Amino acid sequence: MIEGSLSEASVLDIVQFCCRNREQVRVILSYEERVGTIHFADGKVVHAMHGNSSGKEALHQLLRWQEGFFTVMVENKSPSRTVYVSDDELVVLTMQKFNEVEKHADEIKTDVDKTDSKDDLPHKFGPILQELADDLDGFLAVYVVNNEGDVLTSLVVGESIDEESESTELNKIARKSSQAIKFANLGQFEEMIIITDTHQFIIWSTEQNHYIELVLTPDSSIGAARMYLENIIANRG
Repeated sequence: MIEGSLSEASVLDIVQFCCRNREQVRVILSYEERVGTIHFADGKVVHAMHGNSSGKEALHQLLRWQEGFFTVMVENKSPSRTVYVSDDELVVLTMQKFNEVEKHADEIKTDVDKTDSKDDLPHKFGPILQELADDLDGFLAVYVVNNEGDVLTSLVVGESIDEESESTELNKIARKSSQAIKFANLGQFEEMIIITDTHQFIIWSTEQNHYIELVLTPDSSIGAARMYLENIIANRG
């Protein structure tokens, strides 16, 4: 059995995971008083239920969920098939629903809430970022990014660094890795080290559901940087 929150994995992520595994499972989605189920067999969605709806209509509704919790359970027998969708249709359908939800969320989100959350971060992480830049050999950049991929605060000294592109892609790597670890029941994502021919990266997950993404030159000591990052975060809380 696998359990988690839809803040960590979207309904599409869960559906794709179950389809790839090709196991006979049932996904239970819950939020407040609402409950929905999606059933899988041989790598396909075969049935869905939500309230008074079933089949494809219920699947449409569940794909829109952005909040709540999920449980993946193995089941011995699948219900009669009521959903017939191809993999391509499922992805297109989900993205359409996701865009609708995002558009609605943008319309009701207040600028005050967004500003407050971002304004607090430079004060909290600013000293840590500056200390990394001053004391680490080979320092190029550091970002603090939330789960949605927004850069909350950053410090860049490398002239060749594309801040927006780099932070976005690092966040995608961190989120996908975190989801895979969660699905495989391997524990909690804490840290990732990536080494390429041009850069070295340390991605660190904080208790506040943010990622600290540190970028270094290829000739710097990744071990020393990792220990330094761990120490200053621990000392500054």
